Amino acid sequence: MNLYRLHTDRTQLLYDDIEITRTDFDTTNEIIKLARMFGKRIRGGEDLLLQYPSLLLSYVENAMGGKRWKRAEDVILNNKEENYRAYIVGYAAHIIKGRWKAGEEVIKNNARAAAWYAKEVIGGRWKEAEDVIKQDGRAAGVYAMNVLNERWPAAEEAIQNGNQDTNIWERYRRKFQEEIETEWLDSKR
Repeated sequence: MNLYRLHTDRTQLLYDDIEITRTDFDTTNEIIKLARMFGKRIRGGEDLLLQYPSLLLSYVENAMGGKRWKRAEDVILNNKEENYRAYIVGYAAHIIKGRWKAGEEVIKNNARAAAWYAKEVIGGRWKEAEDVIKQDGRAAGVYAMNVLNERWPAAEEAIQNGNQDTNIWERYRRKFQEEIETEWLDSKR
């Protein structure tokens, strides 16, 4: 990449601390590329990036070395893009590298996001969200198979009746087949 092409005033590019003060970026791609290239913040482009929550995780990882950034957190928590819950889970998993209480408040009432958060961030059971998770067949099946690693009888009706396009009940039944068959045989005795 020709960095001089990006700067009308070449003195703006300081190689000793690699700070780019330019603010007239045409695209967010330019900002992300520079952040990846130098591993430094591109402060002049941050206001533009903050308009695109989907790019913030990449920027924080690349430009800030994975350190938390309050301005990004506020945008991620308050945006309503279609996939905003994924940004919360991604930020908690990759930047915070642990539980994010503010993020939990936003996603705990969404079964699929809660199940994914339990798997990717908590790495185990999230009791506070189980009542919500067990109402969604697909989320409950994924949660039982990938988080609990055991049958979840309280959610089996939802799993059996949930989201047929994913065959979640078939996958669940195969994984826990022996336990299900044993229970069924015991009920017939």
